[in-house]
Amino acid sequence: MAIIMMFLGFIESWILWQAKNILSIMFFAGIGILNINLIIINISYMILSIYIFIKSFKASKLKKIIAITGPGCSGKSTLLQSKIIQKYIYENHITLIDERPYLKGDDPYTSALTNNKNFYLAQEMFFCSQKDMLEQAELEGGNQYSR
Repeated sequence: MAIIMMFLGFIESWILWQAKNILSIMFFAGIGILNINLIIINISYMILSIYIFIKSFKASKLKKIIAITGPGCSGKSTLLQSKIIQKYIYENHITLIDERPYLKGDDPYTSALTNNKNFYLAQEMFFCSQKDMLEQAELEGGNQYSR
């Protein structure tokens, strides 16, 4: 169970599961409630899980993903292009997901925004883009096992 939780990225749950394993072995191993085979299997899986946890998280740098959203013309891009912020982003391995990559050039999104009849289409494109950003963040950040 701990290995599955670790692969799925539930670090806090994994740590609690390991604490439960250690406490159950300490308090119930001598009483005779648990079979010796069960204790050996539990210890083996716990050691394997700890080994995978340490090896995978030492070897990989955890990615931080930040998606900046909000109304246009509010100064987000100007602030994010600052040299101080760009240096911080680079040093801390932060991935910024641009909110509106479709605003470059003549594209269907911009033309839909300028035509009132196509506003529904523009909103659909915007929310599909937001959905894609969330999926990318889940794929890159949700599963923290090293690749």
